[in-house]
Amino acid sequence: VSLNNHGRDQREPKQYTVVPLCVYYSVQSGRQYLACYHPQGKGFRVLRLDRISDVKQGEAEPEFDTLRQELSESRAHTWGVNIKKSREEKEPSQHVSFTVRVERGEEHIIRRLYREKRCGSVEPLDASTYRFSASVYDAQELLPWIRTFICRIQSISISDKRVEKIFFEDLRQMYRMYGIDGGQEV
Repeated sequence: VSLNNHGRDQREPKQYTVVPLCVYYSVQSGRQYLACYHPQGKGFRVLRLDRISDVKQGEAEPEFDTLRQELSESRAHTWGVNIKKSREEKEPSQHVSFTVRVERGEEHIIRRLYREKRCGSVEPLDASTYRFSASVYDAQELLPWIRTFICRIQSISISDKRVEKIFFEDLRQMYRMYGIDGGQEV
């Protein structure tokens, strides 16, 4: 299909010719996204449905089934809606790991880790310490969820240092906002 995409900061819409593969729904925002393959860019894209207009049907894509299978396989490393960018990208390049300490009577935290882990894994390290790990295409999508464990996080490692810096800057801002001195990086 050919379509116009109205970007957030763009005056004029961009026109794309894409192969639509599926629609995703964000459980956090309720927004709907079109996951598609962009042949000119040789990569996958996610476009917000509410920013798409002027859709025109084109020719059938002979590789549709293959493209859809590639997209489906990439879901194993997708936290939100951001998917792998190129067909050559076989494995995700961003790794996230954090350990949390759970006190007695807080077993609900352990259940929550297992219930909400999505594409990650949870490993008990001892009776009160658990490690969450995930390999994803976009580590920044995990930040809102990770922040909900802030008081329990003992250590954190994000391979994308730009995202890790965002996490620690958020902590520093929280310390400033509440007038707390210091604050050590975990």
